[in-house]
Parts: sequence; C-alpha cells; structure tokens
Amino acid sequence: MKDNNTIGYPTIFKTDCQPNILKAGDCPIGFAKSADTCYFVGRSKKTRTAAKHECESMCSRLAIISSDKENHDVSSFLANVQHTFGYKEEPFYWIDAYRFRSRFNKPWRWNSTGLIINSHAYTHWNHNSHPNIASDGEHCANIGQSNVYGHLHGNGNYYWDHRSCAEHYPALCEYPLGSQP
Repeated sequence: MKDNNTIGYPTIFKTDCQPNILKAGDCPIGFAKSADTCYFVGRSKKTRTAAKHECESMCSRLAIISSDKENHDVSSFLANVQHTFGYKEEPFYWIDAYRFRSRFNKPWRWNSTGLIINSHAYTHWNHNSHPNIASDGEHCANIGQSNVYGHLHGNGNYYWDHRSCAEHYPALCEYPLGSQP
C-alpha cells in the first residue's frame, strides 16, 4: 500500500490500481465530473463497508468533503443524479467520515486518510442531528437532504448525518482529478 500523507496514516489505495480512463485528465468511465473531481453514485443500496469496497474496486474512495464550495458542488451533483446517470436520486449517500466503533467519544475522521474532522476542519452536519456521544451504533456518516419532522426538506442543500454502518445507502465515490485519491 502507498503511504503518501503527512500524518502517517496509510492510504487505502494500492499503487497498481488502474482506473478505467480513456485519456489523461478524464474521469474514469462511469464517473461524472463536477468542479475538479469525478463522482460516481452506486445504483444499489448497501452497507457502508460494501459501499467503501465498491469505490475501491473503481480506484476511488468514498467522498471526502473539505469545504463549503465542495459541499455545494456535491449537493448540485447529487440533485442532478437522475439527469446525469439516468437513475433516481436517493435521499442519502455514504461518505468517508467515520468514528471508531469502540470509541464513540473520539473524533470523527476521514477514514481513507485518517485526518481528524475537528472544530478547525470543515463540517456540514445536519442541524437536526444529535451529538451522538453514546455508543448506539452510529459511527458512519452519510450525506443527504435535511430531514425536517420526518420529511425531506428539498432545498437543494445536502447535510451530513450519523448513521449505523449497517444501514443501506448508495456509495458516493470520488476520484480527484490530477492526483490519485
């Protein structure tokens, strides 16, 4: 495995992973470009672990969102899934944020890089989300439209939320252009 980050966490990508790309600078086949990243959404709902493996099989990772602009780009992309890919938009998609199962009082991390998501990092947690310090099984995160009183609030803005990793949602995979994920 390749270790190319600065804090000592190994990346999850093998150096021999070859995405299916027609020409340099293009997105892998089946991905769509949004800003300077390529995205893919899974067609089927699966556990977070299965979604992670789906992304890895395409030399990508579950999406990491590190700025308000990127969250806006992802929100716009997800709102156009039906137009882009020809299949129905889902209310929620898995992203790379993760908290270790045995340490619910520990910080959230981007699982594929190990970087901590703390008060100095960008976050976009759903305002209806609870702090979730107790060990109730919600140690994975997804992105979806805000849920207001049990109904999706289709304002076009997508938020992060805590979920059990055993729940089933499609993967939101990313392949950053210009560098290996």
